[in-house]
Amino acid sequence: MQLLMRYGIIAADRSVFDYGCGQGADVEALTSQGFDAFGWDPHHAPSGPRKPADVVNLGFVINVIEDLRERVETLKAAWGFAQRALCVAVMSLGKASTAGHRPYRDGFVTSRGTFQKYFDQQELRAVVQGATGEAPLSLAPGIVVAFRDKDLEQEVLLRRRSGSLVSGALPRPPLRERPVGAPRMRKERAIVERSPLRERIAPLLHRLRALALRLGRLPEAEEIPGEELASLSTQRVGTQRALELLGEDLAGDAEFAQSSQSRRQDLLVHLALTQVPGAPKYKTLPQSIQADIRAFFRTHAAGLEEGRRLLFAAGDRSGVRADAEAAAAMRLGGIRAEKSFRFRSSALPCLPARLRVMVGCAEVLQGGVDAADFVDIDLEGPRVTMVVCDDIEKPVPFIIERVRVDLGRQKVSMDRREPQSTPIYFKSRYLSPDDNLREGQVEFEATLLATGMFKEGQPEPPWEKVQPALKALDPDILEA
Repeated sequence: MQLLMRYGIIAADRSVFDYGCGQGADVEALTSQGFDAFGWDPHHAPSGPRKPADVVNLGFVINVIEDLRERVETLKAAWGFAQRALCVAVMSLGKASTAGHRPYRDGFVTSRGTFQKYFDQQELRAVVQGATGEAPLSLAPGIVVAFRDKDLEQEVLLRRRSGSLVSGALPRPPLRERPVGAPRMRKERAIVERSPLRERIAPLLHRLRALALRLGRLPEAEEIPGEELASLSTQRVGTQRALELLGEDLAGDAEFAQSSQSRRQDLLVHLALTQVPGAPKYKTLPQSIQADIRAFFRTHAAGLEEGRRLLFAAGDRSGVRADAEAAAAMRLGGIRAEKSFRFRSSALPCLPARLRVMVGCAEVLQGGVDAADFVDIDLEGPRVTMVVCDDIEKPVPFIIERVRVDLGRQKVSMDRREPQSTPIYFKSRYLSPDDNLREGQVEFEATLLATGMFKEGQPEPPWEKVQPALKALDPDILEA
């Protein structure tokens, strides 16, 4: 539910139906925050309402249904209530131990005698698409959303490809001079006269500035919240006049200039990727994206042309390598043996635009990288690999699955690894400076180096030899 709110799928003006709500903890949490939420469950809330809602959540339901036909029927029933979007969450393959489980059909019978099915991301996407007829978006491992509202889908796609959902502490790629079509900023902050009107509506202008920083541009009248419009009306100030004052305040504002250029770059990546396989017509785009295009590119055709150039630039191997080296210098990931650039998937929106487009092309063929823990960009050919680990939080996670997308041949291949056969020893090399996984990791890796088993240019030793060497140095290191 938090992820749906983070992506703007759940919003204050949208109703939420938790289909299979269990004891109703999510519904209670949402209603306590003022959302229009309700739930139904065949066991815990059989008298709950079953009626259409903007967003339907089917969380951890189909993974406990042992009959494949019943799973599909449940998905179709939930989809029938979804007016704008259906979110489906399941247990992910490889993310939980099956020790003590007995294989049964395509899942397991747990030690408590209950059925549990573990899905890989492609399998989940396939079953949801089969039941809804819509190709779902991956939001995280084991979480996908199918959209009936295509405007909302476009808005979520843009948010997913942008840095607006990423912690502000993450560094963004260096920004060039103001591109053609970007909002003009004066070189020095304008000296704004503190008129009585400006003083009177100063708190309102402050709130509108926050909206402008989020949009990266001046808001249009239709985008101003109702309470702010009511405040303007009460103070007898026209909307256009307020926007003029806001524009004067933002002239030369460095934070707004950074926000504007970052937003433009996000939109450019989005416009590039909408052309694979074909760009939607301008009139079919959501109003917010139309406003972005007018502000940053003036015309849809100009935006698409610049996006097309970026799309082709993603095929320039020397350019890809240069951008990967720049991203590594910003500590957004690391270069592996001069052959690939590895980064944590959550850092994707912070990478240079060319790399984001290359990964986006892979997503068109394979689905979102959100289900992966790390992503490898091949520096020698047009290939992207999604890397899934058993437990990314462990000091030494083990790769359990690799999904390789060959963009040149438009081919996707997958291989699963035996447990504890492929370790990632120096995880910190691929983490951004503020990543919470870095805590204690650097100290652990210093001990790892102290074993003397890792030599420059030589193959890494197997885990069964490294583990006893680590314990010899610190018996409690792995338990900690």
